[in-house]
Amino acid sequence: MKNRIFAILNWKKDRLENVQKEIVEKLPLREGDKLLLFYDGSLVDNAPVLEKVTEHIPMTKEDGHNRAAGLNFIYKYLKEHFKDAYGYVIYDSIQFKKDPNQFMDSIEEMMSKLKLDVWLNTYTDGMNFVFTKFDGRVSVAINEPELKKIYDKTIIWTSHSNPNLSIIDLDAFVLPEDGKTFDDRFEIPMFWIIKFLCERRRDKKGFMNYYPTISEEVGVFKAADLGGGLQPTQDLMKKEDQMFGELKLDHTPSQSVEELMDFIIDRLKS
Repeated sequence: MKNRIFAILNWKKDRLENVQKEIVEKLPLREGDKLLLFYDGSLVDNAPVLEKVTEHIPMTKEDGHNRAAGLNFIYKYLKEHFKDAYGYVIYDSIQFKKDPNQFMDSIEEMMSKLKLDVWLNTYTDGMNFVFTKFDGRVSVAINEPELKKIYDKTIIWTSHSNPNLSIIDLDAFVLPEDGKTFDDRFEIPMFWIIKFLCERRRDKKGFMNYYPTISEEVGVFKAADLGGGLQPTQDLMKKEDQMFGELKLDHTPSQSVEELMDFIIDRLKS
């Protein structure tokens, strides 16, 4: 059984109460697990001793000049300092609403069986809801007898995902040569997230607008509206839209259910 390394990205000083009460106090720590708090090092009083936190790790403005850069710093740190573990990277706006143990066991099993090195959550993305009901695009039940012996679960494939909470298999995950998982030239999350997902499809690691999860994710956590998020100007939106267009990435949605089936079968058989 792999250890779990919980890494909280504390972006704003006024979210520390949420971090303590809604994340730190609710995460189950087993022997060998660690809980790390990454924080803006320019705020010298932003790292009080929080109960259960193993280590407080400051980021410079260069390390965390925007969300993508902050995540890059954490992904790189986890990859370089830990092995035989799952890294849970959690934004400071997350709130756990149920005991996450069953979810963690189930999502790690899915990642292992499908050989996923990175997973982005689906439940905090409002685009996956119809009114208040969580609604995936496709659900695939494993019912072929030989495959069912390997993984007897239903996989829900959703239209959207995001890194409010992400998980890395630190053994399988490979850092890019420049150490940057996300393109931190973009300030607007939409662009660097879509770029990352496009590149994963290009590299045969996933799909566009088909992102896997399991039923145990539903209702375990949410992203609280704590204010202070980026409100891009029209000029910034225009500039970054042009930058993204110049990359000429294929971001059209994947449509073929047969490709999903082949992906599942190939991963389970391998």
